[in-house]
Amino acid sequence: MRLRNRQAYISTLPEGEPDKNKASQITRWLYFLVLFLIVSYLLYIGFTRFTQFQGRGQVELAKTIISPERGGQIISLFVVEGEDVQRGSLMTKIKASSVCRPVDKTRVDKLSFDLGLKKIEVDLLKKRILFEQTATSDVSLRRALELDKSRIKKNEQSARQVADLKLKIEALMNEIALQEAVINKTQPSLPVELDAGCVEQQIRAPLSGIVHSIAHKVYEFAPRGEPLVTLIANDAAVRIEAFVDNKNRRHIAVDMLVDVVFPDGLKTKGSVNHIFSSSAAFPRKKLKGYESLESNIRLHILPVSDIDEQIWRDHDRMEVTIRGFKE
Repeated sequence: MRLRNRQAYISTLPEGEPDKNKASQITRWLYFLVLFLIVSYLLYIGFTRFTQFQGRGQVELAKTIISPERGGQIISLFVVEGEDVQRGSLMTKIKASSVCRPVDKTRVDKLSFDLGLKKIEVDLLKKRILFEQTATSDVSLRRALELDKSRIKKNEQSARQVADLKLKIEALMNEIALQEAVINKTQPSLPVELDAGCVEQQIRAPLSGIVHSIAHKVYEFAPRGEPLVTLIANDAAVRIEAFVDNKNRRHIAVDMLVDVVFPDGLKTKGSVNHIFSSSAAFPRKKLKGYESLESNIRLHILPVSDIDEQIWRDHDRMEVTIRGFKE
């Protein structure tokens, strides 16, 4: 059996380096970046939790609610939502709540006419009496001088006529007094001519501003005392009504500056104007086991600058986030 030596191909020369994979390097750096972001976020959460408080809120523009004094059907509306109105301008008309008949003045007018005629007749009779008395005084003078004995009889007739006229005047005066009493007694029993329920109600703008909302349409019934038109005055006050967890109450004070962040990330500044002890006037008391659960506290926040105020005005009823540093 023959044995042959095989040739060896082992070399001592350097073998070289393999090609580098760039994709694996990018993946590795991405892993490091994600890990760094996660750690940074956790550190930020921990920092803000111990140094800041956060709450929710809503932009509120002061609004004027206009309600009808009497309920009724809306005849016409002269404004639409978003329209500018001036103080005193007519906004709506409401139909009269009751149907009233016109005042019947026929009897009163007739009595007043008869009363006037009788007063004129009394004046004429008084003038006639004055004339007769003047003529009688002339005849009396002639009788004293015995110049005209023929008129003595006529003088006596005039005296009787004067007495009759006085009696007639007295009777007329009694009738006048009676008719005046009847007129005074008749007038209160008649329907009131200017009854508020008999005329349509006109509602005018009490201030200059913008129509925010209209609760009813034409021909609908507008109940008494319920909102019909809501106005926003041109100089209406603006604020944010915010709610913060009750555990942060010791970190909040009046005139404290806070950040007001809108949903799009826009950040403005506000100042705490008022702090309420609870989010409701009479909050319900809730218990968890034997421990009382307190409700959130409520804040009124005002804008710091004119720019912030204008931004808030443009975002009425928008929800915002409130952030502030714990003091």
